[in-house]
Amino acid sequence: VSYLEIEDFMDANRISSILAENDLELRATRNLVIDVRGNSGGNDYACEPLLKYCLPKGKRLRDLELAEDDIQRYGQEVLYSERNCDIRMEIIEELIQASKSEDEKEFLENAVKELRNLRGKGFIQEAIEDDSSVIGDSDVETVVILTDSSCCSAGDAFVNLFKRLPKVKVFGR
Repeated sequence: VSYLEIEDFMDANRISSILAENDLELRATRNLVIDVRGNSGGNDYACEPLLKYCLPKGKRLRDLELAEDDIQRYGQEVLYSERNCDIRMEIIEELIQASKSEDEKEFLENAVKELRNLRGKGFIQEAIEDDSSVIGDSDVETVVILTDSSCCSAGDAFVNLFKRLPKVKVFGR
């Protein structure tokens, strides 16, 4: 059994680095536990490298026939509670302050506007772009995701997408 604790999805490079450092062990393990309890969110795409261990060997996300929601094949429900939106807006405001790129600032400011509009509206179905080039490449048979009610934003997005994969079982929700 291998265990990964992911406190947030803020730094995609850090997650990729951790996975690269432990790649041989992770690819060889039969059971992988990914703990996102208390995950404070971040970048929705920072979880993409984890697909390598969660997809069937040789398969991409687009190769799977997922049973849920034919309307939005890889869609997910995102919780736009007041709390989740407030947390996401706070994180984005920090990114705006740290940003040196005007294009990035504009993109982030638009994200804050969208969150203000959706704040308090509950679960909303959203589509996920199916452009991942990650191919399953591991001997992992079962992936267990540990989550809780304090997991938010990109943590929720991760759980909502990955729970649909055939190897994955989610506990704590």
